[in-house]
Amino acid sequence: MYNRCPLEINVPLADLLLKQALIAITIIRWNLRRLTHTQYVCNGNNASSDKQIIIKLGWVAVSYSTQPYGTTLSIPKFNINNYPGVDSMAIYAAPWGRKDGDSYDTPGPAKLELYNITDATVIENSAVLGTATSSTAPYVPSNNFYTSFPRKEFDLGLRITAVPPSNIAHTSDVIMILYRK
Repeated sequence: MYNRCPLEINVPLADLLLKQALIAITIIRWNLRRLTHTQYVCNGNNASSDKQIIIKLGWVAVSYSTQPYGTTLSIPKFNINNYPGVDSMAIYAAPWGRKDGDSYDTPGPAKLELYNITDATVIENSAVLGTATSSTAPYVPSNNFYTSFPRKEFDLGLRITAVPPSNIAHTSDVIMILYRK
């Protein structure tokens, strides 16, 4: 149970608490005044004028011992129509492969593509091919696939394939860049 102290003992403490409360109120009022003058900016200007939009899509890996290719969901309900003015698109990735059981320093071919999960179709011209090892795989751009990209909402994914069967394929982070004139 809380016991109150006699008033004369609490006076110095009350004086200190009152000063702290006044300081806190002053700080709150100052911050509120600052908040009323806040403006939001995106990259210093309106984002609709950005020349490039960079979207991170994640990564994917596959082993032929379990399935012929690997697919992962990157962006559910993606719609290119939400990005006005885009006139070209590309992905950048560093795919690599190896024969199952070999060391990570033994290269093998790997192919990464964008995948329309909703319609179960590969997006044409989005392929990035790699033949390097995991430690030497460079980031490589795809061709411009804007004209073959669906103009509707769909689940966008990544699909990677190792060649030949029994190989393993992997990619590090994949980015998609939307370009505007």
